[in-house]
Amino acid sequence: MTSVALPWVVSAKRSRWLLATACWITQVARAGPSPLAAQWELVGSAGTEARVFFADPLVEAQPGRLSTSAKLQPELTIGLGDDITLRGIALARADQSDPQRSYVDLREALVEWFGGRLTTRVGINTVFWGVTESRHLVNIINQTDYLDDLDGDEKFGQLMALGSYDAGAFGLIDVFVMTWARPQTYPGREGRPGIPVRVLDDSPTYESEHGEWNVDMAARWSSSLREVYGALSYFRGTARDPQLIPGGTLAEPTLRPRYDLIRQMGLELQWTRGAWLWKAESIVRSGQGPTFAAVTGGFEHTTFGLLDSALDLGAILEYSYDGRDDLTYNIHDNDVFGGLRLSFNDVQGTEVLAGLLQDVEDDVTLGTLEASRRLGLSWRVELIGRLFRSGDDQDPVYWFRRDDYLQTSLEYHF
Repeated sequence: MTSVALPWVVSAKRSRWLLATACWITQVARAGPSPLAAQWELVGSAGTEARVFFADPLVEAQPGRLSTSAKLQPELTIGLGDDITLRGIALARADQSDPQRSYVDLREALVEWFGGRLTTRVGINTVFWGVTESRHLVNIINQTDYLDDLDGDEKFGQLMALGSYDAGAFGLIDVFVMTWARPQTYPGREGRPGIPVRVLDDSPTYESEHGEWNVDMAARWSSSLREVYGALSYFRGTARDPQLIPGGTLAEPTLRPRYDLIRQMGLELQWTRGAWLWKAESIVRSGQGPTFAAVTGGFEHTTFGLLDSALDLGAILEYSYDGRDDLTYNIHDNDVFGGLRLSFNDVQGTEVLAGLLQDVEDDVTLGTLEASRRLGLSWRVELIGRLFRSGDDQDPVYWFRRDDYLQTSLEYHF
């Protein structure tokens, strides 16, 4: 894999789109109220992290048992009167071992217009869909940033125009027009956790003749009725999770990403009933091989005031089934997730989440630990643990079988 320090400016075509977006935002700012009326806010975080691995690496090029990195994430908001807001979020990371993990990305760089019931956003944006804990099936708008964390929660920015209409009791209607589908990124050969097979992510193939510049469309309706929240979504365009096509030689095998044109219908449901929170997500997708369905569902039950203390303890149980073929290297084919969430309800915001994902049919287990706590007004410490167990050499988790690690991070928020 080729090291790319600034992946969002590697081509002249992408540079022109980003430059045009920046110029357009500038023109909107000039058309708004005078600079004296603008309201500025600059916040963000800067920090370091260290990963300690419990075993020697599988690949010689990977680092030993310690890997460090530094991260900066500034967020700028400019309000121009009551109707227009400019917002930008950037992420810059420098990794000690993996050049692929040293990069800069624009999470958001957009203009927002607030006009009564209609809100319009144009530019690079990050959108989240989903209600379940162990997997977000329907969350398809943005590309996943696996370089930041393997849990799949971090996303790259997506170039789009978004119109949101508040229909009152009928709910919220969102319509998306998008282009520049971001390709999936994978750890380099020096990265850990890493993939022992070379992934040709710098030369993917696309079903669309327009490549990553295909025009994608999406729509979503969401609404709440008393204790029930629901959403229906539709996506048509370039798949965010590629098929990985085997190639290369026996001595040096490769995987080449292929991005198909897909259609996907999604459903989200959440029912809150006292201490119980029932959740479900499901999709039906066509275009990426045979049409398939996938579902994730379960519950979270919270015991408030555990043992007459300030602690709240949540018990989570979810099941995932996925009917797609193996070329997507999907790990959630037939799995059960169980976890505990402990909230201390203190001024430091201390929280702990621990869970295990177990494959029902195969010898595959994923473990996760996430704990965080504020230190004073500006500092935050976080502890993350990842466990990979697999006895199936055909399962993608088998790639990480020696990459169990514990990560500590310290962030300063300004």
